[in-house]
Amino acid sequence: MLVAAGLVLPSAVEKAVSELGYSVTLGSAAMAQEDTRQPRRLPGLALKFTEDMAKVEEFINPPDPEDGKPAAKQDLPAAEKLLNSMEKKCKDKCNGYEMANIYNFMAYLAYEREDMKKTAFYYEKVVEQAPEIPWGLEEQTLLYLAKLYAGEENYKKAIHYMDRYMNTVVSPNADAFYTKSTICYQMSDYDCSLKNVNTAVEMIEKAGFVAKEQWYNLQRGINNEREDYKQSLKSNIKLVKNYPKKSYWNDMASFYSLLEDNDKALAVMDAGFIGGTLTKEKQYLQLAQFLYQADAPYNAAMVIHKGMKANAIEQTEANLEKAGRYFLLAKEYKMAIDYLTRAGDKSDKGDIYSDVVGIYLAVEDLKGAIAMGKKALDKKGGLKKPGRLHYNMGSAYFEMKQFDAALKSLQKATEDRETKKLAEQWIKYVENEKDRYERLAEFYDK
Repeated sequence: MLVAAGLVLPSAVEKAVSELGYSVTLGSAAMAQEDTRQPRRLPGLALKFTEDMAKVEEFINPPDPEDGKPAAKQDLPAAEKLLNSMEKKCKDKCNGYEMANIYNFMAYLAYEREDMKKTAFYYEKVVEQAPEIPWGLEEQTLLYLAKLYAGEENYKKAIHYMDRYMNTVVSPNADAFYTKSTICYQMSDYDCSLKNVNTAVEMIEKAGFVAKEQWYNLQRGINNEREDYKQSLKSNIKLVKNYPKKSYWNDMASFYSLLEDNDKALAVMDAGFIGGTLTKEKQYLQLAQFLYQADAPYNAAMVIHKGMKANAIEQTEANLEKAGRYFLLAKEYKMAIDYLTRAGDKSDKGDIYSDVVGIYLAVEDLKGAIAMGKKALDKKGGLKKPGRLHYNMGSAYFEMKQFDAALKSLQKATEDRETKKLAEQWIKYVENEKDRYERLAEFYDK
């Protein structure tokens, strides 16, 4: 039995347009409106034509086998041969309704051969038969042409047929506006794309539903390209609410940061850190920076510490040093020494080691200060502030009563403009203390 044209849509073609990333049916999102168009009076189908078309359909979709009989196999070459014969016989004899049936099946066969050019060609032949075809068939075919041309990256033709489709239907629905938006986006017409995706989302939300994830993503992406971060954030919040993913949560913090709302950015990132949404080094370091700016150096340091434990943050010189500095500000000297020493190990210069010497002095670990000072001096890259290191080492030696070593270090500190005066004062003091200590030692030896 012949299936009326307008309902003839082989499943393979449905699959084809679905693979292009589009929804095949557009009815679900539409607000039903009365069709006020003038009904089309369709021409009749000749009996012989109906019989031949039924054979074509059987070649493509063999009937279920009768009991005890083998199942018939699909015979696409036979279907194509018969269709070609029907087309030749038709010429000026067949009406548009009949020709539409032939071209509709020819489009299917072309798709089966993976010939998208021919598929589109035959669908164009279908719409050429208007107004002698049902409104539904014309609408459906225009839509498939738009999507097929989009899949072939012929966006000029895709937008042409999409506009024809939207001007033909009683009322374009949300899916239609989204489809047009994607085509405009591929053409780099972002104004057109944004306008249409906004309409699609608005239609869905006004009906009390949630738009599809990719719709919000397209909205967000276009606004991001336009640097309209306020609107990007709105779409992102909807994604977090309706399609919760770690990436959307982290992106929300980035948008707050771009909008210079650092309090909210910090709150979102901190919650993400606790909830385990942070996965990238950049995210950990950004949170650490926010916490540091919020006068919370210990929390900042712990974010990097945990990020390294989770192998999310690479243990580079810069990252290790940053953690060490934060720990130092938090007066967590043991952790500061650990991280800064590891950073110094990776450095070509001795400056970081030199800073660690000062921390050792703060915790009164004189031997540690001396050992670290020697490591700093052994680094080939030299020091930016050698006077400070020599001065600190001189202080450590002095506290250990190693006066000669202290004087030697302080003498080197006088060679640096920054520490010259202070070192000279200390030299006099150390010399006096050395003399006093030696006289006391001599006295007690008697």
